Amino acid sequence: MTEKELRAEITAKKLRNSYVFYGNEQYAMRRMVTSVSNLAVNKEDDFNRARFDGAVSVQEIYDAVYSLPFLSDKKLVTVVDFPIAKTSDKDIKILADMLSDVPQSTVLILYFETVEIDTKRLPANLKKLNTACEKSGGAVCEFTKRTVPELTKMLMEGASRRGCMLQPSIAVYMTELCGDDLSVLVGELSKVCAYAHGQNITKEIIDKVCSKNVDVSIYDLSKKLLALDMQGVYLLLDDLFFSRTPATYIVSVLASTFVDMYRAKIIKEEGKIPENFAADFGYSEKMSFKIKNASRDAARLSVDGIVKCLEAFDECDANLKFSRMNEKTAIEQLVTNLAVIIERSR
Repeated sequence: MTEKELRAEITAKKLRNSYVFYGNEQYAMRRMVTSVSNLAVNKEDDFNRARFDGAVSVQEIYDAVYSLPFLSDKKLVTVVDFPIAKTSDKDIKILADMLSDVPQSTVLILYFETVEIDTKRLPANLKKLNTACEKSGGAVCEFTKRTVPELTKMLMEGASRRGCMLQPSIAVYMTELCGDDLSVLVGELSKVCAYAHGQNITKEIIDKVCSKNVDVSIYDLSKKLLALDMQGVYLLLDDLFFSRTPATYIVSVLASTFVDMYRAKIIKEEGKIPENFAADFGYSEKMSFKIKNASRDAARLSVDGIVKCLEAFDECDANLKFSRMNEKTAIEQLVTNLAVIIERSR
């Protein structure tokens, strides 16, 4: 079942007895859990709400599902982040049997908020639970990241409801700056609209008010490195350290931009168009711009220069993991080495 179909059911006040939710868009998932929960049981009715987090036993879930509601037509049982990967086949079967035979007086919601689920290759245990849920008339829904057009529309409509005007190009810029996490974007939009106070939202307002996504900051770091703007590099590093971004994460994301440049450089030297190979490198359609940007950035460096940069990343990674070198010192040493390689490879 799609999110759109599920939302239509909830709007029509159609309630099922079992639900399984998973995916990489946690904000939309949490909102749907809240909507289903409030439709099933009054949000102030604590007596008929049971919530289980993490390592709960199947027996506890069973007892909650099959107990009768207290002075109410329905009882709600919510299970978040059930450890399906560590659960025995026997317990998975019991849980699947529950999903296929939930009493009419109970609504059971099983959802995965922080447990990583490979949506391209669903775990066998999750497949069993999904099948059991659907066979009994329950709903299974995957919550996926919104596309840029969807986010643009959402931001524009959200701004309009708050009495502000947001142009499509500015909305796209906001997603580029803040990322595609719905919970982050909703929070940033509230800040922007409060600042704009009924006026048009401009790029300058977004730059002044919005918090830049960490990945965007690291990408900016790579651009400043390629331009040999070392003052800008160290200012960005200071911001990243101030926000307590893990050193290993900085290195990982920064290295990925150079890996993309290497791929784009090799493909281009073979007379091919790098963007046509985005899917081969695991990029979705909406992320294909990364390989396009990498192709542009790679023009400034030789293949040998990019290889030496990647070797510098390996050295930094080893320093972070196996030496006593201060993390900030290790990364500052890395960007200095990268700058030297970039300058020499031009």
